[in-house]
Amino acid sequence: MYNRYMDKEKKVIHIQVRLAPDEYEALKKLAQEHARSLNGEIVTAIRIHIKNQKGK
Repeated sequence: MYNRYMDKEKKVIHIQVRLAPDEYEALKKLAQEHARSLNGEIVTAIRIHIKNQKGK
């Protein structure tokens, strides 16, 4: 799936994340509500968190 960040990202880092089952289900639900892949939802959440932390 193409997204607006792909043009900016020439390299990506692949990581593994461990989640509790309820966290996984919550992320899947959010991804569906936002019409994103699970990966897209996680990346978006991380970007928002980083942006919010920079403002502190």
